[in-house]
Amino acid sequence: MSFKTATLIGSGNVAHVLGKALVNAGLELKAVYSRNSAHSAELAQTLSTSVIDSLSDLPSSDLIFLAVSDDQIGPVSEQLPVTNAMAVHCSGAKSLEEIRYAGPKAVFYPFQSFTKGRDIGLKQVPIFLEVSQANFLEPLSQLALSLGANPYEVSSENRRKLHLAGVIANNFTNHLFQLSMDWLESQQLPKAVLYPLLFETLSKAIEMGPDKAQTGPARRGDSQTVEKHLAMLADDPNLQGLYQSFTESIQRGQSSDPNSLSS
Repeated sequence: MSFKTATLIGSGNVAHVLGKALVNAGLELKAVYSRNSAHSAELAQTLSTSVIDSLSDLPSSDLIFLAVSDDQIGPVSEQLPVTNAMAVHCSGAKSLEEIRYAGPKAVFYPFQSFTKGRDIGLKQVPIFLEVSQANFLEPLSQLALSLGANPYEVSSENRRKLHLAGVIANNFTNHLFQLSMDWLESQQLPKAVLYPLLFETLSKAIEMGPDKAQTGPARRGDSQTVEKHLAMLADDPNLQGLYQSFTESIQRGQSSDPNSLSS
């Protein structure tokens, strides 16, 4: 068994990346559908396929990818006409059973952050798989490999745990980047000076592990510097509270590590 054709439902970030990856891997993309007709028409043109205006007009295909928001997986999937196609959602937070479809179903969750306009593809991206029927796991794994991704079979429960870790590592970190840049701008200082630091921070965390890469006043136990920083943030209670919380968290981590050294 192998998958050769697909239909794409959705026109957001995941739909753009997934659609391009499927086409580049040689799958025939039969059509694109989304509630926003302008967006689906734009994506269909990009992928050189057709656009449909109703789920009742879905063409015959091996796979129906539900690249929609989490809350729409259930309502959209229950409108699908039952065929031999496999309905596949791409969410990290929703279970396999969220798909309300009488035919075969699966999860195909790429563990990566996607933004429309950044064509990063799926090479080396972990793809977490779950299937309703065991015989579909191998062909779905082969599809992931054909996209250059790394497939893993993961239960709904463990996929939710991985999704949570991803939110903390990606979304929260990105939000801290934004807050630090906003604060520099409020002080009439250039935010671009942070860029080399951000690159080095991420590179060190990957190469050394974040525990060994941790530096700064909280790591060193430099209480006077911490107090000065908190005072400087007196006009920004939100950032001041985050600074305090992260400082205390770093210090707790250091105090629980008997091998920790100041740096």
